[in-house]
Amino acid sequence: MSCLTEHLRDRLLASGNISRVAKTTGIPQQVLQRFASGKQANLRLDTAEKLMKELGIRWSDPRGIKLIETVLADTLNVLNSL
Repeated sequence: MSCLTEHLRDRLLASGNISRVAKTTGIPQQVLQRFASGKQANLRLDTAEKLMKELGIRWSDPRGIKLIETVLADTLNVLNSL
């Protein structure tokens, strides 16, 4: 599991209100619930960006460089599997 995925999942669970996050981001609640429970391992990049914005995570976060490297590596893995 990637650093970004873990960070997003942790922050989503810490928010304590998946329903509110779903409403404010427009991300279906079922997607967020599956992601939070680990039943859905990853999110699409556009979905992850919406979630990051809502949870106050920025690419310039101290962990930002690691987050960017992880997203790029994950993206390459998906592209290579096509």
